Amino acid sequence: MSQYSTGTVSVTNGSLSLTGIGTAWMTSGVTSGWLIMIGSSGQWYQISTINSDTSITLATNYSGTTVSNTNYIAESTPISSAYTTATVPLTFTTKTAAYTVTSADVNTLLSLTGSSYYAVTFNAPSGYTTGYYNIQNNDTRGKQIIISGGPTYILWPGQSDVISNITGSWTAQRGSQRYRWSTYPILYVDGVLGSTNTDGLVAGAGAFKTFQAAYQNALINFDAGGYYMSIYMAGSQTYTVAGDLTFNGTVLGSPGLVVDGGGCTINPISGTAEQNNAVIQYIGDSGQVTIQNMTIMSSYGGCISISYAGEFNVGSGVTFGPCVTSRIQSSGSGSVLYLETTYTVSGNAVNHYQAVQNGFLIDYAPLIIFTANTTTTAFAYADRGSVLQVSGNTYSAGSYTITGQRYSIATGANVSGTGGNINYFPGTTPGTSTTGYYN
Repeated sequence: MSQYSTGTVSVTNGSLSLTGIGTAWMTSGVTSGWLIMIGSSGQWYQISTINSDTSITLATNYSGTTVSNTNYIAESTPISSAYTTATVPLTFTTKTAAYTVTSADVNTLLSLTGSSYYAVTFNAPSGYTTGYYNIQNNDTRGKQIIISGGPTYILWPGQSDVISNITGSWTAQRGSQRYRWSTYPILYVDGVLGSTNTDGLVAGAGAFKTFQAAYQNALINFDAGGYYMSIYMAGSQTYTVAGDLTFNGTVLGSPGLVVDGGGCTINPISGTAEQNNAVIQYIGDSGQVTIQNMTIMSSYGGCISISYAGEFNVGSGVTFGPCVTSRIQSSGSGSVLYLETTYTVSGNAVNHYQAVQNGFLIDYAPLIIFTANTTTTAFAYADRGSVLQVSGNTYSAGSYTITGQRYSIATGANVSGTGGNINYFPGTTPGTSTTGYYN
């Protein structure tokens, strides 16, 4: 939906002609079929013709009081061509809570407000007058549209639709539409207060219950409009759904996705003991993904695994707790995993770094802080043409001990940035390099 309200208008009772003062209707893209409301009357009229930047012809005679130099608002609308020729102006009715549409709403415009997520229901069409039922979301929250025998979908802020009952069945002229953002898009997740039936546009009870529900909603319903997409998870909670933080797609129109845990803990309670079932998985073309402000641990697999061409970033405020396999794994040609800011380690793992099968893992974090005694089989592991690149890292263990082999390299893998220092990585036994490179 587009809006235009620049300038003022003058119109005479009973006339089809509107005169604009300081308007640019034709230049600005206002077209026939748009709706226009004069003043704050709540009465909407169809525009029949845009004659010039300052002249409009209405589809029906103006029935209000003669006005001069008054404010107005014009809006694009999906009103069907059949209704454009209606002989009565469009009545404007506001709804602020859950509502079941009735025959009295035919050929009117239901304006949905109320600052909450609620349902607008169309029951079986046999109980309704034939005609067009127009809905428009003029709120900051989505509205669930439930159509008997038809689709159920969210009408997002600023969107509109026409539900017609012409042939004894409902037809949604637009149905589900992508929500194009004009600022940074944000969705919320709350494992305690959240819901499976919501828009996710506010925190608390309006949030999604799982990350995956929020993420899939963004993939299906959003056009980020060139802005970074953010998903905020409620802190002071432990999220236990296996596979919840799995990334397998890119949000349309977004250069990247930021997931902020708010200090939460990600610790799934079930899964298969293998790296590919890591707590956080990047398994599809998901563009640039950044995680931050969360603790990650696993009793059945790894912490992070990226196994598809793309870019995954570990941002600030991340703690790696205990996990069964590797804390950080990059696997597969084109997969790039970045760590570029301070993070914390508090539990055991088979490997801290694992770069395998042509994966690319980069750790430029200036400081890695250990807050417990930890054990790894090999702190840094690389094989099969993969690259592990480090630079300027400080591994700060204080009084804690990091037990295990420092590194293990094989099959043409390359670990670079150590300057050949065999004690660069922490551990208690020397590293080994067979048919690999350590420099």
